[in-house]
Amino acid sequence: MRVVTPQKPQAACDRARSILAAVQGGVVMLQATGRTDHLDAALTTALDELRPAPVPAT
Repeated sequence: MRVVTPQKPQAACDRARSILAAVQGGVVMLQATGRTDHLDAALTTALDELRPAPVPAT
């Protein structure tokens, strides 16, 4: 998992821009098709790196 720290403010801005673009693109496709598939896929891809890594069972 990647952590954005205060030493990397540009990385945080880039991440925010990519999430916003995913939402906007997904909503455009939702409006055009009436389906949420594209929005779901865009958000899943954009947010994957923010999810915590699974803890291995011991």
